[in-house]
Amino acid sequence: MSDPRGIIEALHDPVLQKAVRLDVVVTVVDAEAHDVADDLWQAQLRAADIIVLAKVGETAAADHASLRARLEGMGKSLVFVADEGGGIPLELLLGQPFPREPAAPAEAPVIRDDRFVQVEWMSPRAVVLARFRAVIASLAQRLVRAKGLIRVAERPGQTFLFQLVGRRASLLPSDLPMEGARLVLIGRTGIFDAAAATAELEAMAQE
Repeated sequence: MSDPRGIIEALHDPVLQKAVRLDVVVTVVDAEAHDVADDLWQAQLRAADIIVLAKVGETAAADHASLRARLEGMGKSLVFVADEGGGIPLELLLGQPFPREPAAPAEAPVIRDDRFVQVEWMSPRAVVLARFRAVIASLAQRLVRAKGLIRVAERPGQTFLFQLVGRRASLLPSDLPMEGARLVLIGRTGIFDAAAATAELEAMAQE
């Protein structure tokens, strides 16, 4: 959701360097669903010291090979697969920091989060599960991320943790205290209509 260079630049601040140390930047790439033309996707790869490929087992061999070739063309040699051999060797994560210098002023500016629009929605009432699923299904194609805690009318007293990343969603029991519902929805500017999404959620809460 963000360009790592902004964090990297902040961690090079002399004051912060006395308290924290940047060891390594890891970028996780969804091998199944990604947009190679997206400026933010490219920025996240350029900033990475290590790349981890996720969902490789769900990707066609030709597509996997094409992605590998693209990463090699970007000079990325430390590429691991999340479901093979335990992922990244711990010595790479916990060893010496990767050498790096602060970004030069001439480089492209850090990509800011105005590329995305966010909705924070709350309701004091529990939601009806079937209606909640219908609303999320309606919004999902325009979302890149969603999360939240909800109470379900059919399960009094039980809190559920809702997560949506890309096209995958989950709803799992949670011990976190919650009354009603609280959601955060994130979509791309120009694609995700925040006002329309809020209206759908409000309508759901009234039913």
